[in-house]
Amino acid sequence: MNGVTFQLADTQKIHDEKEFTGYRVFLIAHLDNMRDKFHLDIATGETLVPPQISYRYQPLIQKDESFELFIYRTERMLAEKLQTILERRTLNTRSKDFFDVYLFSQLNVIDEKILYEAFHFVIQERNSENDVNNWKIILNELHDSEEMKHRWSIYQRDNRYVEDLSFEETLQSVENYLLMLS
Repeated sequence: MNGVTFQLADTQKIHDEKEFTGYRVFLIAHLDNMRDKFHLDIATGETLVPPQISYRYQPLIQKDESFELFIYRTERMLAEKLQTILERRTLNTRSKDFFDVYLFSQLNVIDEKILYEAFHFVIQERNSENDVNNWKIILNELHDSEEMKHRWSIYQRDNRYVEDLSFEETLQSVENYLLMLS
């Protein structure tokens, strides 16, 4: 159709700890000599608060072809990242979560009312009320953790767009959101 072919690289079960199930599908898109690796998370049975939104995806290559996707709202993604940061504490190996929270804070795309609703729903859904009640202690642990700072320096090295951003700046973004949500 448009010259792009897709190769299935792998599938993995996700959301094992939740009541709903899903799969992460790893694909490789090929166009001539170019290739791009990406993954899709496919889940069923999850209650989305706030509800998903419709997004019209416009491919870069075939501008005359577009299709509709139903996606998480930005506020839901941010709520999940904040909850994960609190729950995993210094065991969190995903520095990208911290960068994403910082990025959301810079883009001013978050509706505070919707974020509040999403965050408290995610906290209840994941039974994380204790983490939320102790968020200041958790952020102090993260701030004082040499291991977290080391992980961040590796993330900086591997991702040029993060070069000058300090781990402390990302924690400040996390704190600002948690203050708003308290």
